[in-house]
Amino acid sequence: MEHPLLSRLRASRPDRRRTIAAVTAVVAAAAGGVVALTLGSASAGDGGTVDAGVGRCTTGADGTCVIEHRLGRAPDAVVVTLSAPVSDADALPYQLATDQYTEQSFRLRARTTTGSLYQGDVTVNYVAAVSSGAAPGGDGGSPSPTGPAVPVPSTLVPTSAVASPAVTATRTAAAGRPPGLSGAGVEDPHAFGAWRGKPVEVWETWNNFTSWDAMEALYSVREHFLNPRFTGKMSFSQPMWALGENAATCNSGRSDARMRAVFTNLKQVWGGEAYVRLGWEMNGDWFPQNDALADPAGWVTCWRRWYGIIKGVSSGYKLVWNPNFDSKGGLDVRTVWPGDEFVDVAGPDIYDWGHAPNATDQHGAPIGIDAWVAFVASHGKPFASPEWGQQGKDNAEFIQQLHNGFERARASATGLEYESVFVLEGCKFALNSGCNPSAAARYQQLF
Repeated sequence: MEHPLLSRLRASRPDRRRTIAAVTAVVAAAAGGVVALTLGSASAGDGGTVDAGVGRCTTGADGTCVIEHRLGRAPDAVVVTLSAPVSDADALPYQLATDQYTEQSFRLRARTTTGSLYQGDVTVNYVAAVSSGAAPGGDGGSPSPTGPAVPVPSTLVPTSAVASPAVTATRTAAAGRPPGLSGAGVEDPHAFGAWRGKPVEVWETWNNFTSWDAMEALYSVREHFLNPRFTGKMSFSQPMWALGENAATCNSGRSDARMRAVFTNLKQVWGGEAYVRLGWEMNGDWFPQNDALADPAGWVTCWRRWYGIIKGVSSGYKLVWNPNFDSKGGLDVRTVWPGDEFVDVAGPDIYDWGHAPNATDQHGAPIGIDAWVAFVASHGKPFASPEWGQQGKDNAEFIQQLHNGFERARASATGLEYESVFVLEGCKFALNSGCNPSAAARYQQLF
């Protein structure tokens, strides 16, 4: 059976091979070094899977390293060419994967062995190719991720693959920009995506907190994400400790093996990538399994402990520091910031309590969306709002305010990682069930 991506790309010009050139803004290795790049499997926009492949290249005189990857066999191969500028800032190898493919763009991930991550949108132009022979690298088939290295030319697009270098056009993503995904806390992400006219890119779930046994079982993941498998990203809310425990329990080390088991199990059943909302809404009094009010310093120490353990299972887990937009009990939320080196993504859950975008509390800590965007950017982290939504009001202006804030986050120095609207638990929060019609209409318009 033909790869669905190939059939779609050939639909408009069945007699031509396509070349896709994408320039990524990732850091590679010292100039003149040899770079190993791995293309992993990822979901295509039509539900297909992009083939995996392995390649090596030597950096060129212009300081870039290029890998060519063919989807399918010559003469009908689709060629994906990825180019990375070179510096000595990080170790290798990088893992690159095309993700959420469309005919106009695809998203790339690049990770170094030191754990730093580039993730950004890359738009591409399609260039008709006149060569019908196999490009360098054998018969044009796609090797497996563990297969041998394939020699790759050190030019942006092989000259044998295109009619003229002049027609090789690329459009480059901004360097290091976060993906700006749009998610939802919703019962059925497919129905919600159809309602709003855009697929749900991040789906929320919450792990059980009653006991470590329940947390290790991953009931919500097994029930909702696997049958059939959700093709987007997971936003996984993980408690800091089991019911009846506290920060002191965590910091004693008694639960280290249990937390490691939670994420080892998650890696086995889902994979080693997810947004991890560790101890979410810790500055409120409604989640005893996350409570920072009783022991702010102990909570920070616990977070740092869990950060090391979770990252030890997979560096692909992104830990999201995720307070509520305002605090209870007089807590200054800034006192439970774990430290820049212990956070991957940051931002609050935001519900409609009528705060102005730039509002702050009595301590000067952020409350409004714009104040939060500024706070997160000041720490050099991508912004996220893993939960946001109505609060028993049909308020289209709140939807507009959050959209405007997310756009400002997207344009900030650190960018927008993701936002996820919460529409569970009845009409208080719902948008797509006839509730809150004004807010629903604005949401459909903007998101």
